[in-house]
Amino acid sequence: MPGAEIELNYAAIGEFLRTSPELREHLTELGRRGVDYARSIAPVGHRATKATEPGQYRDSIGFEIVEGRTRMSLLIYASDYTAWWLEYGSRHNAKYAVLRRTLDYLRSGTPRAATEYGGAEAYDAAHAGTQRKRELRRRYRVLRAARP
Repeated sequence: MPGAEIELNYAAIGEFLRTSPELREHLTELGRRGVDYARSIAPVGHRATKATEPGQYRDSIGFEIVEGRTRMSLLIYASDYTAWWLEYGSRHNAKYAVLRRTLDYLRSGTPRAATEYGGAEAYDAAHAGTQRKRELRRRYRVLRAARP
């Protein structure tokens, strides 16, 4: 039995991935669901300084569809200046991992995936491989700073 040959047109596939209205619609729906979920679990807080307002982090969460050279992708972001501290924590701020938990929610399709964690510490323990590099970099910085 003779084999069938298939010739793929990679330029047409790339064009489809960059300009498909169906893909854009799907990414827009994912973005809306992701932003709604992230805003539902984001901390509202209280007014700590003149520069902060209750809910400013929550209200800064949004999404954008990015068209690259080879494909279209979805970016969910928080534009507030406190976003990094709320995501990863610091000495004086607790970790909330809002965007990481939103990514888990979008990957699994169910909110239960992110709520199974008992907080940011449990989330980090479940995803220890992703936190290991960051912890090592932090330790090396402390060691370098301590050297004379």
